[in-house]
Amino acid sequence: MTEPSFEEFVRPLRTPGGAPPGPDHKLAGLPVGEYAVLAWLDELQARYPAETEAALIADWHTTSLHDVYTMLFPAR
Repeated sequence: MTEPSFEEFVRPLRTPGGAPPGPDHKLAGLPVGEYAVLAWLDELQARYPAETEAALIADWHTTSLHDVYTMLFPAR
């Protein structure tokens, strides 16, 4: 499986008509809302070997999108 670019990785978190969120956005502050972020995390957990979703949620206010991306794709 080819690793997505960061922009492809966060595309599901884009608001309608908006730009994709940047790497420094924290999970808790994404404009798409918590339900959309949780659904996105569920999908990631199903597709990629990663930390548990519970660990990400525990650090909800400090974990950035870049943190999630580098956890899943450490070579990037």
